[in-house]
Amino acid sequence: VCDYGLSFLSPQERRGLEGYVDDEYWVERGGASKECDVYGFGVVLLELLSGRRSEQGLLVYWALPLIRAMKFNELLDPRLVIPSDLKPVVRLAKVASACVGNSRQNRPSI
Repeated sequence: VCDYGLSFLSPQERRGLEGYVDDEYWVERGGASKECDVYGFGVVLLELLSGRRSEQGLLVYWALPLIRAMKFNELLDPRLVIPSDLKPVVRLAKVASACVGNSRQNRPSI
């Protein structure tokens, strides 16, 4: 979880691991920001839910359609014991989706 606090270290310097920072950081030269940290937090939530690593940002593109289609059985790590009440899982998935699926301006705050 090395990217947390990225925006406080050096807002103008480009740091971070691919897959844990948003596209705006790499492509649009948006630089580090609190919103970039929110994106990284969402990626970590997706890793926890799915049991997959975020390699080159592909986890987000795989997971978001599953969350939007409410296909949580496909999203969740098969090693997890699926609870009978999926409400907490759904809530966590929605938080992750809000963190990674929105533009910087529309992300939740931490």
